[in-house]
Amino acid sequence: MERDRLLASQPSPLSEYSIFRAHHQYGAVPNRHRSYCDSNGNKFISESRASTPFSDGRTGSGPGRGDVHREGAEMYTDLDEPSHSGNPSYVTVDKRAPQPPACLSVVGITYTVKESPGHWWNGSFLRRAKPKQVLHNLTMTFNIGELTALIGASGSGKTSLLDVISGRAEGTVEGVVSYKHNQCRRAMMRQKASYVLQADRLLPTLTVRETLTYMALMKLPGALTSSEIKKKVQSVIEDMGLRHVADSRIGGTIVRGVSGGEKRRITIGVQLLRDPEILLLDEPTSGLDSFTARQLVSTLASVAHNGDRLVLMSVHQPRSDIVNMLDRIGILTSGQLAYLGPPSEMVPYFTSIGHPCPVNENPCDFYMNITSVDRRNADRERLTLRKAQNLCNAFSKSRLQEGMIGTITSGLNYHYDDEEDLRHSQQQLQSPSWFRIFNCLLERMNVHLWRDRANLVGRLTQLPIFVPFLILYIGRLGYSMGSIQDRMGLIYQSTQAPPYIGLTNALAICKSLDRQRLVMLE
Repeated sequence: MERDRLLASQPSPLSEYSIFRAHHQYGAVPNRHRSYCDSNGNKFISESRASTPFSDGRTGSGPGRGDVHREGAEMYTDLDEPSHSGNPSYVTVDKRAPQPPACLSVVGITYTVKESPGHWWNGSFLRRAKPKQVLHNLTMTFNIGELTALIGASGSGKTSLLDVISGRAEGTVEGVVSYKHNQCRRAMMRQKASYVLQADRLLPTLTVRETLTYMALMKLPGALTSSEIKKKVQSVIEDMGLRHVADSRIGGTIVRGVSGGEKRRITIGVQLLRDPEILLLDEPTSGLDSFTARQLVSTLASVAHNGDRLVLMSVHQPRSDIVNMLDRIGILTSGQLAYLGPPSEMVPYFTSIGHPCPVNENPCDFYMNITSVDRRNADRERLTLRKAQNLCNAFSKSRLQEGMIGTITSGLNYHYDDEEDLRHSQQQLQSPSWFRIFNCLLERMNVHLWRDRANLVGRLTQLPIFVPFLILYIGRLGYSMGSIQDRMGLIYQSTQAPPYIGLTNALAICKSLDRQRLVMLE
């Protein structure tokens, strides 16, 4: 109750800006009425979609696409619905207006999931799942060509925010995610973004080059030749710093191969094969030592700066040398934003609101501690939650938050004509034929099974070992009534056991196939 009361009292960072308000499952159409205000509260765009009759007697939602009530110099184009004339109409933006920076913006995002009521034997099927709000009215921007890290305690909403941005969220999402000032759809995110999960799903018997080559054959357009695919694979190997292990096997728990940091770079390289504009990573440094983690973050910084990509990752607790390689850093607490800006401005900002960082202490560790919620007992939770809430309220009124809101509002009257680029990228990124994918999977699985000699020998010797025991058992059978029953049981086992053995072998193979399928879906 205390937590809900504190969250309800939080002032919205868009209290003076009613921008892109929407309630939708990811990709739905925003609300029917929109009103946009400047920083002084003066309305400069009013858009109504009440049901009105058309000139030809039809009724429907109006105005249509591109219809704008203009009450100032700014102009806005609705990109969500087709015009009533049947032709897509676009409002020509004011060319005199300066071009706003291209960025990924998150506006008023609230994410709600349903908590599991428990196991069925505890009577969970008789109870309703309780809704749990994970993200609370988040508004922020992420710039292209920058490496941004989200930090926070466990359960602060880092992974949930990445899921919402990538379109993988399964709960209810309120608000809008836009890229280059166009609302993101699932089709757009599939073409523009790649998501690297925390776990590495790689076949241990393949080499680094083979892994990237097989994934390139299944991900890249079928029109590419083998030489072009080889050049692309080599380029990714160079970018990720894997040249010295390009022909080494990845390895697993039994047979050693490349290191953990190199495996993580291979996983990232798989996603870079498509040249995504947005790269999302869920705790890429988890499980790595400090030196390997620093190398990985340095590689990601090069990917962001040299490739002009937007790289956004979640980090549980970064070291000070890793923070220095970041362009921006964000602190989340209980699904709210306590800070988002350059690392160099973090200490001055918190000092200005009464929380200076002690000498010889990592600022990230210190500010993560003061923004975390202690849930060991009710009193601690209430006090720490109120403290974190005050920090979030202070940031919502800060200059950094106003700057991000200004970036969002500056893009309201400018439309990046990205739909043509999206159609072009869809044509360029057409999936290869099913025949090519089937051949690639078959070849890769044969290579994997052949190199896994211990498993292969076990599979091939199951039946030869079974036959001698069968012969020995048959030779001892007599001709009594009991032996006749034994023969019937033997015939039954001989016909029924082999299919089950084959089924278990097939299931063992399908596990590795499922791992690679998840990699392709990322």
